[in-house]
Amino acid sequence: MSTPTRFPGGISTFPIKNAMNTFPTVTSQYQVNKGDDMIPFRQSTDYTATTSGTGATGAAFSWNAGALKLTSGSTSTYKSFEALGANSMQIIPGNQVWLDVRVACPTGSQTNPSNDANIYTGFFDNVDPTAASNGIYFVKPSGGTTVNFVVLKAGTATTFQNIGDMANPSGLYGTAYATPGSLTPNATGTTLTALAIAAAGGGYRVAPLAIVNGTAGSGAQAYVQVNSLPDGRPGDGYNVGYNLVAPYVTAAGSGYTAGTFTVDLMPWINLQFWYDGKGTLRVAINGIQVLSLGYQGLSTATPGSTYNVATLGVNSFNFSGTTLTTGVAPVQPLPGDFYVAAPQVPTQLCFGIQGTTANNRVVYIEEINIGTELN
Repeated sequence: MSTPTRFPGGISTFPIKNAMNTFPTVTSQYQVNKGDDMIPFRQSTDYTATTSGTGATGAAFSWNAGALKLTSGSTSTYKSFEALGANSMQIIPGNQVWLDVRVACPTGSQTNPSNDANIYTGFFDNVDPTAASNGIYFVKPSGGTTVNFVVLKAGTATTFQNIGDMANPSGLYGTAYATPGSLTPNATGTTLTALAIAAAGGGYRVAPLAIVNGTAGSGAQAYVQVNSLPDGRPGDGYNVGYNLVAPYVTAAGSGYTAGTFTVDLMPWINLQFWYDGKGTLRVAINGIQVLSLGYQGLSTATPGSTYNVATLGVNSFNFSGTTLTTGVAPVQPLPGDFYVAAPQVPTQLCFGIQGTTANNRVVYIEEINIGTELN
């Protein structure tokens, strides 16, 4: 009988250059992992809902790979959040911690854009991110489509602005090579019968979420594939030409007013961070590192401050001006270690949307992957 292969460090299927390449797709006995593709969405079983406002909901959404649709509600306080409901994730030296959540939302001229909503994804010490005192998270603030990263410790928030963009196919902020694509649906008939590529766009990481809109009817659905790199792999975000290539009508629907079809394409954006257990937290968008926080950082960050990464031209920070007492950390971390600025309490995964106007704004969640180590 052959000796079975052992994987004490877990197994990762991410490319070597991906910021999440040490994320264990298959965990070892020293690691704990939680994943969910929302097939099905187990409301009240796995998640704790926080909703406030008429129409505020969280429900499964029909999508090729499974998804969750969160609606903010149309009356104050316009919020819809889902949390795992138990504080169980904490930054501890020596233990890796990771988060990877795939998110999409309508923006700009698309139907019901979420530009005026706050979208949260990350770890919090409260099932309602707006009431949290501690957290490590991404937020798309109202007033635009750009994404910020926030470290919240005992009520003091350190914010790193403009690390991503929910409207950009690549998810990255300010990338000129990534341009949105578009589809043209049939202009006659009361059902969706045809789709054509109007603009191929570029920079998509995976097939975008396609939402079919139209007057009076319901039920129409579409899907559009993106091309691969020459060797057949999915695009890595840096390659021009990773664009729309094959649209499909996946459900015709019925009862629409002829000539009213439109299709909104929303890029799926993977919001990711990884604490390496050795002093540094790395933040990534679609696998591409956009921010590094740790003792090797080039610039010093002061808790409670705000840093515009785009205008500063710096995306590497340390916390050398911050220390912990020996009572809190008998084994002192290195000067500038991310641990000194991190929340010193357990947190939990939470994601969702808070509107700021009397509109049912939405956000979609396609998958979650979180985990930690037990060292």
